[in-house]
Amino acid sequence: MSVHPVSPGLLPPAFHPVRLEMDLPARSQGGAFWHTRITALASGHEARSTRQAYPVRQWQFGPGVLEAEALDHLVRFFDARRGRLHGFLFADPLLSGSVHRADQCVADGVSLYVQLVREAGDATAPLRLPVHKPRASSVQIYVDDQRQDTGWSLEPHTGRVEFASPPPDGAMIRASFEFDLPVRFDVDQLEIQPVGRGAGRVSGLSLVELRG
Repeated sequence: MSVHPVSPGLLPPAFHPVRLEMDLPARSQGGAFWHTRITALASGHEARSTRQAYPVRQWQFGPGVLEAEALDHLVRFFDARRGRLHGFLFADPLLSGSVHRADQCVADGVSLYVQLVREAGDATAPLRLPVHKPRASSVQIYVDDQRQDTGWSLEPHTGRVEFASPPPDGAMIRASFEFDLPVRFDVDQLEIQPVGRGAGRVSGLSLVELRG
């Protein structure tokens, strides 16, 4: 029986629960992106709108030199993700490195499920962003400020908490956690300039956040 390899063009996109671990080049930059449509009206006023409920974060890395071991890791990681095809985990340097604490919801005495969220925006326009990729070992759940060591479980790939029994009606559910963001590469080609001894200068490398 002959075995025929699947054409790379037929591979479906997937999400790989692995984190990109690398020292970012010094000239990296990134942040939240909103797409606002602005229409100039005959009156001189503007009509502004957006279809986004949440911002999308984007990052650009380099140019910067990676030593041989780090460069080899990046190339292997990039090829394993098939360029832009497969998603993976990324710790945003602007958001990671600290524990996030946030009120999640007020219990209704019936619901068993709570979606983890983090707080953004400000007091005049608060924004609650869903957290879909929490680091499971970091998650702590509180009901009326009492830490719950048992009686709940976490779906780490969705960020949804399930209680064994509904928390009491009116109880405040809070959570603390660290998290990663789901991303993909935004390029299909790595731009690498060899600089000797296996090291290389990487440029044009970018990531974009995925929803969910």
